[in-house]
Amino acid sequence: IINSNAESDSPVFSNFVFNKTSVDVTNVSDTFSVTFTLTDESGVEDPSGQCYIVFSGNRYIYGTTPERISGDEFNGDYQCDFTITTSAVPGDYRFVAPNAYDIWGNVAGGSAPTDLTLSIINSNAESDSPVFSNFALDKTNIDASIGPHSVRASFTLTDESGVEDPSGQCYLAFVNRFIYGTIPERISGDEFNGDYQCDFTIT
Repeated sequence: IINSNAESDSPVFSNFVFNKTSVDVTNVSDTFSVTFTLTDESGVEDPSGQCYIVFSGNRYIYGTTPERISGDEFNGDYQCDFTITTSAVPGDYRFVAPNAYDIWGNVAGGSAPTDLTLSIINSNAESDSPVFSNFALDKTNIDASIGPHSVRASFTLTDESGVEDPSGQCYLAFVNRFIYGTIPERISGDEFNGDYQCDFTIT
């Protein structure tokens, strides 16, 4: 296919503006908005992903999908809105917009300058990590040659602020051999002091 109309320049993000640079959510949630400009000579498609802010590489707060508030697909101003809740981890968050594509598939990522951040203050936060304890296996010796065998592991998780539901699989490890089990399931207690179990099938 030959098309002389095509071009290879990616969309350009610019003019990032925060409506505030600090929020205190110790007692009540707050809102936060970011605007930015997207330009492209062929026109950008409407962004489809969510904006987010990120702190320390692993704490994310997701906002809305960018909405064009003025201009057009060639030169438009967009806005993302966030609700910062009283459970937000304090820190300096940087803003990231979803990738922008033009009609030819050229893509660009959009991040605010590193010196433009939102400082979240939350005096409710604490810095103690969750504590694992009371590990137990319902079997400690099996003969895999006459398997399969079911093995159940249990443990306790405590945290003064409450733990989020674990999302990864448990596993058994020997040198560099791994046997994966289920995702931990809370069988009693609550997010502050709960008992969890993982199940394995040994073949």
